[in-house]
Amino acid sequence: MRLILTYVTIIILFSACETVTTKNSSGNHLTASEERGIEPVLVSSSTPANQSLMALVIGNTEYEFAPLANPINDATDIAKVLRKIGFNVILKTDLDQVAMGTAIRQFTARLSKQSVGLFYFAGHGTQVDGRNYLLPIDNSKIGDKQDLAAYAIDVNLHVLSRMEENNSHLNVVILDACRDNPYRSVSRGADRGLALIQSRLGSIIAFATSPGKTAADVSAGQRNGLYTKYLLKGLKRAHKTHQRIDDMLMQVGNGVTQESRRDQEPWYNASLRAPFCFGGCQLAQVTPPIPTTPKQILPTSAKPSSATATLVTLSAQDWFNNGNALYDSGRYKEAIKSYDKALAIKPDYHEWNNRGNALDNLNRYQEAIESFDKALAIKPDLHQTWYNRGNTLGKLGRYEAAIKSYDKALAIKPDFESARTNRKIALEKLNSR
Repeated sequence: MRLILTYVTIIILFSACETVTTKNSSGNHLTASEERGIEPVLVSSSTPANQSLMALVIGNTEYEFAPLANPINDATDIAKVLRKIGFNVILKTDLDQVAMGTAIRQFTARLSKQSVGLFYFAGHGTQVDGRNYLLPIDNSKIGDKQDLAAYAIDVNLHVLSRMEENNSHLNVVILDACRDNPYRSVSRGADRGLALIQSRLGSIIAFATSPGKTAADVSAGQRNGLYTKYLLKGLKRAHKTHQRIDDMLMQVGNGVTQESRRDQEPWYNASLRAPFCFGGCQLAQVTPPIPTTPKQILPTSAKPSSATATLVTLSAQDWFNNGNALYDSGRYKEAIKSYDKALAIKPDYHEWNNRGNALDNLNRYQEAIESFDKALAIKPDLHQTWYNRGNTLGKLGRYEAAIKSYDKALAIKPDFESARTNRKIALEKLNSR
C-alpha cells in the first residue's frame, strides 16, 4: 500500500533520453506500479473550494551539448491538455540556467494553501551521488559532475523545497527528464538513470521507469516520448471519468510497460493522505437492500429501523466496499469499524489488509502489523501485504524485519520494483546505525 501522509505532493519523473544531432525540421519542439491493495471507490473531492490550479510547463530541446528530439513537443502537448482540464498554464521553452531558476521562483511564489501546483519539465536530467539534476540548455558549461551543483537545477533544493514552502494543498511535479547523464565527461563516476527520491510528507513520486534505469525519448513514429504519450491519454481520460491520479498512473504505467515489452517499467512512491481526482472526485453511494457497490457511506453505528430490519441485510462485501469508500475519503477510524463489521460476518484477507492500511495511516503501527499478519495467515502469497508490512515495520525503525518482509514480497513477485527499492532504503538505514 502506498505511504499516506499529510499534505499532497505528486512528483512524476520520466524520460527524454534519445539525443539528436539536428533540429526538428518541422519546427515543432516539444510501484512498475503496484496495485493499491484496496478496491477503488470514487469519493468526495478532497480539493478545497475555489482552488487555483497553477502549472509551470518547461520543455528544453536545443541543448548546446546533446540536443533532444521531443521535449518541446511533449511540453506543448501537456500544456494544452492541462489548460483543457482547468489549469492556468505558463509554458516556457528552451531555457538557460538563469531563466529556469527565475521561472521556478516566480511560479512557486504564486502558490498558496488553496493552490494545486503542477510543475512539468521535459529535457535532460541526471543523477550524481544520489542527487537529481535538471539541465538547462546551456549545458556545455558542465564539464564533469562537480559542475552540476553550479550549473544545473537540483530537483530537491530548487523545485520540491520551494513548492513545499508555500504549503500548497496539492503539489504535482512532473519531470520528463533524461536518464543518460548528458554532459561532457559523463562517464566519470556517473550513475545510470535518476536516483530514488524518497517520498516526503504528503508526496507521490513517480518515475517513467525504475530508479537507476533508462527510458525511451520517443515512441515509434510519434511526436511524443513513450511515457508522455500515455500520460496525455491518461490525463484526458482521468478528467473525463474523475479518476484518481494514482489509478491514472497505474494505467499509464501498464501501457508503457506493455508497449516497451517490459524494457521500461514506470514506478512511483506515494504518501497521499487524501485522494485527488482530475475534474474532482465523486461520491460513491450505497442504498439498501444489499447493494453490490455502496452508493453512500453507511454510518457504522447505525442500525436499520424495525420497519426495515427484515428488508435490509448488508453483506460482508457491502461493509468491505463501504470501508474502502471511507478509507479513500480519509476517514480511517470509520473505515476500520466498517472493516470490522465485514470481518465479523466473514473473515477475509482483503479486510485484514485494508484494515492494516487504515491503522498505518493513524500511526497505529503495531496494530497495523497484526492486521497484516492475519491477512497473511489466511493467504500467505499476498505480495502487496508483505510490502505493506515492510513499510510499516520501517516506520517503527525495525529495518531488519522490514527487509525480511520485502524479501517475501519479492519471492512472490520478483519484478516488484517498489519492494526492491524500499528494501534498499531499509538496508541503507540499517547499515547506517
